[in-house]
Amino acid sequence: MVNHVLALRSCAVYLAPDGYEGLGKRALRRMAGMAMDELLPHVDLKALGMRFEDQHPGVFVEDRFVAYPSENTPVYHGRDSPLPEDEGWSVRLKLASAAVPEGVWLRLPDYQSIGQEDGSDGEITVAKDALRVQSLDECTLLEAQCALAEAGVIQEQYDSIEDLVRNGNNLGFVLDEQGQGAEHWRERFDAALEYEECDRLRLALDISQNLNCYEWIDSKKLREFTVNHLRSCGVSKELTASGAIHMKQYAKALLRDAGYLLTGDGSAYVTRNDRTFSYNYSMDSEIPAAPKTAQDQKGNLLPDNILNAVPALSGLTSDFSPAETLSINAIIVKALSERGPDGLRQLQTALEYEECDCLKDAVEIATHLDCYGFIDIHSFCEAAKAELLSKGIDERALCCFDYETYAALTHGFGFIHPSRNNGMWLCKTDQSFQLPKWQEKIGPTGPAM
Repeated sequence: MVNHVLALRSCAVYLAPDGYEGLGKRALRRMAGMAMDELLPHVDLKALGMRFEDQHPGVFVEDRFVAYPSENTPVYHGRDSPLPEDEGWSVRLKLASAAVPEGVWLRLPDYQSIGQEDGSDGEITVAKDALRVQSLDECTLLEAQCALAEAGVIQEQYDSIEDLVRNGNNLGFVLDEQGQGAEHWRERFDAALEYEECDRLRLALDISQNLNCYEWIDSKKLREFTVNHLRSCGVSKELTASGAIHMKQYAKALLRDAGYLLTGDGSAYVTRNDRTFSYNYSMDSEIPAAPKTAQDQKGNLLPDNILNAVPALSGLTSDFSPAETLSINAIIVKALSERGPDGLRQLQTALEYEECDCLKDAVEIATHLDCYGFIDIHSFCEAAKAELLSKGIDERALCCFDYETYAALTHGFGFIHPSRNNGMWLCKTDQSFQLPKWQEKIGPTGPAM
């Protein structure tokens, strides 16, 4: 019995109020297309319905035809195996109507609601039929459960059951998709939910669509984070590898000062960056006037003295007075503070690309970083690998893939400059910005694609 119950989600259900004739009419509608009305008087619907049953063995249950699952592999073997959990759902609702006051359960997500090739009816359609209603808003919500604890008490958040079902469906799609296989997607999502102190389903959906607005660092990779930070500040490899620096302790101090939150389970650090957060689900009254960002927290990851920290700039200050140097440093720090955590790496990449040898040019570059496009090499390659694997590409072939060219094509870059030292690809996207020494030259300095 348990195995049969677990197999129910693999069954296909077809509403067929007229038995074989109703089933045949459904089959005809799927096969005849625009000629449906013309053919209908000339087709033996009962014979067509019986033919459909031969192709999709099943049984009539009242006015529905239920096709048996193609495979029914037992997962429960009695006393010697634990009772399986009912997993894979996002929201479960118990709905009642005037015709069915005892109510029926609706289990989401309902993939049939977005169209299925087999033409079967989904959970929502079958629930409406069982409740004898045209709209779920005609029903009374008796009970509601959500698989995501951070969604809060969902029955108190919606005046419309149709809206709740729509968002419950979307949550199911999001949880199943897992960011199309993005690395650590669920960990990042959970950390962002905790950071925002989420307690609403609409906000949870908005967060799922805006994970690029959060910086996430695995607690197991604090040493790697510290090494990258020290490298960006011009610290020598000899000192970094000496063992004299308490890497994890230093990393925790950096992250604390930058406004990162350690998650409750201690698995990661998370904060909000400066990217625009788009609210596609939350109502206007639920959108905060000033969303929480890393800028609200104390300090940032930028060194106080950019000119000394960046090797490309440290040798360019000799012709300037201390006051001028302080002023230039303040301008660059302000420009980078508006770029988020990657601002310093972006500046170093742009300085390298422009072959900068003048502090005034460095100021121009820092204040015109919007004229360049940047791609984080590691993040892009990991996402591209996950995408290729999801499409069935053999993992052994990934080492032959030209990620640099793929990055240029997907971002509309006509050329691309790789900076391995900074872990970024760059493209100058606004050719109207040119340093004086390049103004007489034609075309980009990067290799053509």
